[in-house]
Amino acid sequence: MKTEIRMALLVLASASAPAFAQDVPQCAALFDSRGNFFSANSAPVDAVNRQCFLTVMPKDGPQSLAGFPQLATYPSPQLGEGTYEILLSGGGGGGGAGGFLSSGGGGAGAVPSKTSQYLAPGVYKLTIGTSGKGGANGGGGANGNPTSITKAYTNELVAGYGGAENVVVASAGRGAPGGVGMDSAGGRGVDGRGNGGAGGRLPDRNGNGEIPSQAGGPMIVPGIPTGAPGMGGRNDGGGGGGAGFGDGGSGNSSGSIGNEGGNGFVRLTPIQLAQATPRPAPIMAPVAAPMAAPVVAPAPAYVAPVRAKRDRN
Repeated sequence: MKTEIRMALLVLASASAPAFAQDVPQCAALFDSRGNFFSANSAPVDAVNRQCFLTVMPKDGPQSLAGFPQLATYPSPQLGEGTYEILLSGGGGGGGAGGFLSSGGGGAGAVPSKTSQYLAPGVYKLTIGTSGKGGANGGGGANGNPTSITKAYTNELVAGYGGAENVVVASAGRGAPGGVGMDSAGGRGVDGRGNGGAGGRLPDRNGNGEIPSQAGGPMIVPGIPTGAPGMGGRNDGGGGGGAGFGDGGSGNSSGSIGNEGGNGFVRLTPIQLAQATPRPAPIMAPVAAPMAAPVVAPAPAYVAPVRAKRDRN
């Protein structure tokens, strides 16, 4: 089953889309029932995203459209065509690692994007970005990775970020590269939303007091329950990562790796599904009227012949 899906998509999409991974799963395998979305939480270590396929089925069945792919098994879940609210987010930025007497900054939160789209019948590919990794040895963390929905056969962008490899969706926190009181700013979010907090600093030899780490900026997105972006590491800890859903991690100790951010997700909520075309009512054959009994003319009444009178003369 998996081989049939993979080969069909590879053959039909290879001319216009990048080569797919050898074992791209069906999106049902990435569904998180707690958050009611598809998530990159189970991505392998160092993966920049997780990809999967799902199918939007024609309202009148797969045989009703001439251009609809004919597969032995369609990738699951199999959704009905119609208008959907699409809510998606890339991964949050990773926190910077702590330096000498200074902590790393928190990674920025990935601000979710929400849109409404009519999903026409076809096979779709979800590319769900993973979080940016935390920094090491006083360095900055990695930026978050983007999320997108594309048509599997044509690579046409439906929602999210096109050219995912060139898009930064959540910047990472900077680390303090070894000096006393060096810069350890947090990553910057979108329009001030989801900024990562700056890292704190320990007292230095000149008697300056400790500068505490800062909390990340709020993720104010109307109608979307978002998590808190990463805080800067306490004292000389590494910065925490940002997140769209879920909170960024807390900082680590001096010289260690900063925390990664939250992974990306895709949530599809049906608004109005297309209704199947009503089938015409069957035409009933006219019922023949019963044959009338033949009209039989009544027999004529018998009239006795009149005898002729005799002439007696």
